[in-house]
Amino acid sequence: MAKFLQCDVGTIQRALRVFQENNLLTIHQDRYGWREKNRYKLIRTNWFGVKRKILEENITREQIGFLLLLKSLCYNHCNYTDYYGKGLQEIMTLKRSMIDNYLKALEARQYIKRDKKKKRITILRDDLFLTTKESEKEKIIKLCPELMGDDDYFDEHGHYHFVD
Repeated sequence: MAKFLQCDVGTIQRALRVFQENNLLTIHQDRYGWREKNRYKLIRTNWFGVKRKILEENITREQIGFLLLLKSLCYNHCNYTDYYGKGLQEIMTLKRSMIDNYLKALEARQYIKRDKKKKRITILRDDLFLTTKESEKEKIIKLCPELMGDDDYFDEHGHYHFVD
């Protein structure tokens, strides 16, 4: 992972620990004789995958990071977010001028589109992210919410999250 992301192993280890502490993944240690091997399992359903191609794009690393932040704010299984203006600034905790600069640069290069009427930002580049689909359980829960488990919940955007 460190080689792929072009960073040191310690950075990956720290990030995995933070993900584990925030219940975003579980780490399973398997023993094969004297060797140990870790397996990682994502816990949440609201994840997105990034293709390596994003690192080869002709934009700065900061713009890539901002695009990933935007993607993380998108609704499950789609490329748009209704965070806009002040709401976007509050959730990202970045200066308004910095957010505006990133949005202008990404819009000029046709990575995103802003719709001021709907107050919505859409990511236009589907080819940079892995396509995810709703799980069967998510589809069923939308139709029959009474099947929710005790730990399952709907977030503030009306998206269902189940806890295994």
